[in-house]
Amino acid sequence: MKKNDKKIKISKILIILIIILSLILLIIILIQLDIKNKIDKIFAEPKILTIEDKCSLIMNNLLHEIKNEDDCKIRCNNQCSLENMRVYKSELITPQNSCYACKCYCIVNYLNIRKFFR
Repeated sequence: MKKNDKKIKISKILIILIIILSLILLIIILIQLDIKNKIDKIFAEPKILTIEDKCSLIMNNLLHEIKNEDDCKIRCNNQCSLENMRVYKSELITPQNSCYACKCYCIVNYLNIRKFFR
């Protein structure tokens, strides 16, 4: 009986040691891979980019390169792609008698998450 009790006690200690060492190893791996910063980037607020319209005055009329919301979305999509992000939302700002502006809200592209963690 004593031998069996001793084996059980040793096996419990080994299991506890394995769990503790596994946790320590996991913490070291997380620190080395800088996981915290990468997770913070995923849940960060959207990055706001502003694209100014290049307009010109011809015959007392303003001609805009960004004419409507669709043009704004396309520009935002391109600009966010350059940042390795994707468009969350876009807004066309249309002041009277002035050039337009396009406000882009870019977030982390979850589809490229594997590239993000490299």
